[in-house]
Amino acid sequence: MNRKLPELFSPIALRPPELLIHAVSDGRRLGMQLHAVPGMGRELARAGAWWHPGRRMWTVHLAEAGQCLAWLQRLYAGQHVDLDGADRLLTAALAAPEPDYFTQLLDVQVFPLVHPGQGEHAVSFAYDVPCVQAMRALGGRFHKPAAAWQIQGGAEKILASLQRLAGVAPEFVFVHEQPVVLESLAAAGSGSSPIQVPGATPERGESAPQEPVGTGFLSAELDESGLLPVDEDLLAEAGQSAGLRDYQLVGVRHLLGQSGACLGDDMGLGKSRQTVVATLYGCQWVIANYERLGGLVRETGLRFAVMAVDEAHYLKEHQAGRTRNAFVMATRIPRRYVITGTPLLNREIELHTLLRLTGHPLGRMLLKDFRKAYTGDRDRRAVLAAALQGWMLRRRKDVLKDLGGKSRQVRWISPAEGLGTYRQIYSDMSLQAMPKITRLRQCLEALKTPFLIETVESLAQGDKIIIFCEYMATVEAMQSALVAAGIACVTLVGADSGAKRQKAIDAFQNDPDVTVFIGTTSAAGVGITLTAANYVAFASLPWTPALMRQAEDRAYRLGQKRDVLVIVPLVSGTIDEGIWRLLESKQETEQDVVEAVRAELP
Repeated sequence: MNRKLPELFSPIALRPPELLIHAVSDGRRLGMQLHAVPGMGRELARAGAWWHPGRRMWTVHLAEAGQCLAWLQRLYAGQHVDLDGADRLLTAALAAPEPDYFTQLLDVQVFPLVHPGQGEHAVSFAYDVPCVQAMRALGGRFHKPAAAWQIQGGAEKILASLQRLAGVAPEFVFVHEQPVVLESLAAAGSGSSPIQVPGATPERGESAPQEPVGTGFLSAELDESGLLPVDEDLLAEAGQSAGLRDYQLVGVRHLLGQSGACLGDDMGLGKSRQTVVATLYGCQWVIANYERLGGLVRETGLRFAVMAVDEAHYLKEHQAGRTRNAFVMATRIPRRYVITGTPLLNREIELHTLLRLTGHPLGRMLLKDFRKAYTGDRDRRAVLAAALQGWMLRRRKDVLKDLGGKSRQVRWISPAEGLGTYRQIYSDMSLQAMPKITRLRQCLEALKTPFLIETVESLAQGDKIIIFCEYMATVEAMQSALVAAGIACVTLVGADSGAKRQKAIDAFQNDPDVTVFIGTTSAAGVGITLTAANYVAFASLPWTPALMRQAEDRAYRLGQKRDVLVIVPLVSGTIDEGIWRLLESKQETEQDVVEAVRAELP
């Protein structure tokens, strides 16, 4: 036995992984699927490679296998990788090019522009060096905020340059038929934030703020919305067959009576039901999420009568791809409705996209002019609220006569564990400001857990509670603590499957023994009904009052028969104070605009 021990415990030589897993060439580009080594993405980019998201490959502009192999050897010098088989893969790839392998997934789009002074066309595509060279050959100017090239010249000239210099065949370029607007304006002024933490200065070139470049986006000049006749007999019949409440019938009439409008009812009042009834006449439905809008944009043969954009506040980012696609779709559709319980999340400027999309006269203003006229103080917000009359219909929960009340209590607490860990993170100058704020919020959630457990234990027979967290670690810690205490609970986080999600909802709603629902705000704060709860608590504050109200209204909505109490634990002397002041400031803006519209309703 002793003679075999050295063989059993002899060292094992670990073979380094193959660096090059797969290689493909299209005659201009060489794509490589490479073994991941920490930090190598930055080195590859510095060396001139670029990432092709469609093929998930690093791509280079090299012609010979020998050059590429030497380049890889230089970049990966000293790394634990094996390059022995790379030469063979590179040679095989270059010997048998696949012409459209990369170009068919670049999402190249050409937009005619409304104002010729900006250029005749805007061109967008996933970053690709040959395509950039084609744009430069045309004398194009890159509009950074809109992520598009401004080009003087017709579409035929653009297609020819893309094919000649980048190998992009015309069938892989989508040329839009409706003109769009390339917006530009100065960046918004920076106000002082109530959340201030000391932090390390970021290195230039990584996450450091660069010089202001302004804001830009692609939108469209749409037909101005107008009034339409409403058949009251058909409306009454539809309302009866759909079981609409009186206020919901008013909402359907609001949409039917104009070609562009906003239904901004509070969460839980049945906005989706009202929208479905309003758009049923003659309509055949196509339902798509925001991610599928890009595909619908290319289906120019489809002729839509109505576009209803649910959760329309997701279009508040002007430069986002989903917003651009929504504008392109809107150019083909005569009736356009935006549906959202949170039309204003942070700033007045967010309304501009919704106004423009529906054809409201204020949406036809340039964004910089809109900002100057309607943002910044209460007087300007009052003028904006007056201008929204008739376009936005906004009702709160008081239209539900059989709904109980909702109240909110702030509880200032002193964690039993003290704030030693919190202060240690706060004073750590190796952390930059934003990562530090995240770490501090995580720490505060952990410190509030004992208070929230005590709150659960103090519930009376028949009471149920929803606890919203921002971080999955807190959800897991609370679940473990409650299980240890013999308290039945369910959880919901973003990683859960649809089946697991529904099982948790059903158990909480229907099982009297399950008294606690713990979820992250992003996963559980929207799109579900939890009216079995009569208590709601927040381990962390959401960043906007609208998101906070949206989360707590999972319990306070149609079907709720009891009063709902919302508990907000805050730790004094921490960033909780700053976040609470920030929410109060945003609440004031929302009250001045959105709630002012509601107050003026007859």
